[in-house]
Amino acid sequence: MPCLSFTSHQQSQPDGSSEERTQSRHREQSAVLSFTGADAADEGQQQRPRKLDPSSYAELILWHAKTNASNSLYQGQDWRDLVDWLNRASIPCTVSLSKPGFAWIYVLPHNPPRQTVRGSELSLPLCDTLQLSPSDGNVLIFLRGYPSPEWLKEIGARFNIDPEAFYRHLTFFHQRVALMRQAPFKLPSSQRSIFQLNLTTVGQYASARGDSLSKIRAYAAREMERYKVGMRNPTCWGLGNSIVRSFDVHNESVFSLEQLVTIYVSKESEDSPWITLVWLDSGDDLLQSPVGPWSNIGQQRSTTTFPVTMYKRSISLKHQHHRLVETEFNDVHGSKGLPQSISLLPLFYGRSLNATQMSEDPLYALHELLLFWATSETQFLNVVSSGLRSTVDLSPERFPSKMVDIQNTLVFYKDILNRHTNLISDVFEFFENRELLDWPRSQANKPQLMAQRLEYDVKYLLGKSKALQQQCESSMNTIMNQAGLQEAKRAVSESERIYRLSVLVSVFIPLSFCSSLFSMSFVNFQQTHTGIWTFFSLTIPIFAFSLTLFNWNPDKFRKYVRNPKLWSKRTQLEPVGA
Repeated sequence: MPCLSFTSHQQSQPDGSSEERTQSRHREQSAVLSFTGADAADEGQQQRPRKLDPSSYAELILWHAKTNASNSLYQGQDWRDLVDWLNRASIPCTVSLSKPGFAWIYVLPHNPPRQTVRGSELSLPLCDTLQLSPSDGNVLIFLRGYPSPEWLKEIGARFNIDPEAFYRHLTFFHQRVALMRQAPFKLPSSQRSIFQLNLTTVGQYASARGDSLSKIRAYAAREMERYKVGMRNPTCWGLGNSIVRSFDVHNESVFSLEQLVTIYVSKESEDSPWITLVWLDSGDDLLQSPVGPWSNIGQQRSTTTFPVTMYKRSISLKHQHHRLVETEFNDVHGSKGLPQSISLLPLFYGRSLNATQMSEDPLYALHELLLFWATSETQFLNVVSSGLRSTVDLSPERFPSKMVDIQNTLVFYKDILNRHTNLISDVFEFFENRELLDWPRSQANKPQLMAQRLEYDVKYLLGKSKALQQQCESSMNTIMNQAGLQEAKRAVSESERIYRLSVLVSVFIPLSFCSSLFSMSFVNFQQTHTGIWTFFSLTIPIFAFSLTLFNWNPDKFRKYVRNPKLWSKRTQLEPVGA
């Protein structure tokens, strides 16, 4: 495919090129009109937008990126980094633009010939390899991992994808100021056609001997920052590489990483098919993608990832229905690596769903993906629950040296649970208000029942996540109270030791004083009739005086002196004639 370049729109031109600028402006306006045709109303009917080519699609994005607060309420100045990436030089010919497994398509005809659907890989250019007409049915597309500009322009133009879906997924190209303004909250009305999920993968590693948990977390944080900086450099990435958004170390043996899923659903008009795009961060094996903290944490070759085990009734009795053959498995994960269950989902999607009802209801067509997300979230909450129990069992009374690590771990779990609770809450609100979606809906009972079951599952997850939040907060309060009690006990013990020291000082200071006094040799014990007893005759009164001062309480003395009963008794004892 030829290299697509738009540098002429970004650089200033001499005065003699006004005619070229006018023609370019006309092309952009023509493309804008064709792209926004779906939003224009003609006597209450939507107009079908004209099909775009990749060049026109990229020009529209460039035109939108030039808008700002001075000329549009829907400014796109935050898109400039995305435009720069789309307009970069094409990938060299030595790199395959059609890496196996990057893009998969499922065509869902209205009257499918079989009960389950079958997917097929896409390759570039789409105009030569993909021949679809509206009568062929609805379309479900999967993208896996890091994209190339050519792929996004081809997919976007061929299926008229809203560029906002690409913009929201490629957050690592955003400036920090843009992220601060646009994340993490979005209006529910802006997520009717574009919404996102966070998929969590839990893994295990063997920490190196002598490494503390705080040291491991600090190392992981530094490596993750370096990884995120590298995400903005496309030369370090290949098509289909897996992307990781967040990496967290739970303890000395367990970690978790999060990956994003962007879902886009669109139906241009009443008589047109609907299109669903699912973009997964998971692509190539993690060890075959750019290096992150999961690649070299702990001891060498000790890292493994846990599978996400989905449930289906009697699935163990269906031998080949849910398995890939060995050659397919090696193509996806390689012979050695960190396999992720989500990598298999696009390869044989929909085998547990009814093909006819999938073509009628996009929400039902996404059921396996949503159920996979719920299952992975359940596994994550189970791991967090186990970690909380292990942390609370480390009582400060028995392990006072681990007090700081216990507090840091509880703060870590509180933060990560807050993040996941907010994400689960967004998904629950999506299901709770699904009646407001303008998606096509099947009249059959099964899709509605499946949606209700998913809503119940998400509600269950939300409740458990909030319960773990409360458990974490109560554990923090308990640990703080225990720490306060331990501190009070140490203070009491310290005061007792100080008291004993004071008693010893009170005993030895008078003796030292008298010894120093008699060391002046002003008395010769051999020339006195009392001898050595002269020393004790002076030391004992001084010692008694020191003990009196040690136990002296001025308040009690004043109270005793001012007691009227004392003086009344004294008056009674005095002689009458005195």
